[in-house]
Amino acid sequence: MQNKVVKLRADVARLSEDVGEFIQYWGFKRIHGRIWALLFLSKEPLDATRIVALLKVSKTLVSFAVKELLDYSVICEVGQGPRGTVLLGPNPDISGVIQSVLKMRERKILAQTLKSAQEIDTSLQQDSSYILDPKRKKQLLVMVKSASKALDLLAKAGPRGTDFFALLAKLSL
Repeated sequence: MQNKVVKLRADVARLSEDVGEFIQYWGFKRIHGRIWALLFLSKEPLDATRIVALLKVSKTLVSFAVKELLDYSVICEVGQGPRGTVLLGPNPDISGVIQSVLKMRERKILAQTLKSAQEIDTSLQQDSSYILDPKRKKQLLVMVKSASKALDLLAKAGPRGTDFFALLAKLSL
């Protein structure tokens, strides 16, 4: 791996920023998107030192972001550099990445939302004078349970889930 090029082309840097902004919109940190875009577009795997140099960010920021991206299986360790450094690359299974994020992150959010909705359900049974509409409260509970079930189905989809995401990709072309 050649380490002499330590500057990103302006268009690649801009795309990395744009992906970071898009990822941030979905609740992740901008640096997650920037690192992923860099690794995805790179001809070769990169180590953390190279990522720091190319993105012009701190080693600490990259270290934390890389750990989180590895935890979500968005990126993966693909080998070792000449000095024993860990080389990183994008996870080539995009649908698997989406499923992993849904399983790890959205499931937690839905579980908390379901718990809160059930608590309201219990408190309304004890105090019917509150301003909430019982029918809408029930609708909300049904929506959250339905979303949770849909997420479970998607998480269990396995190879069929991959087909689903491949179909979405074809539709977007």
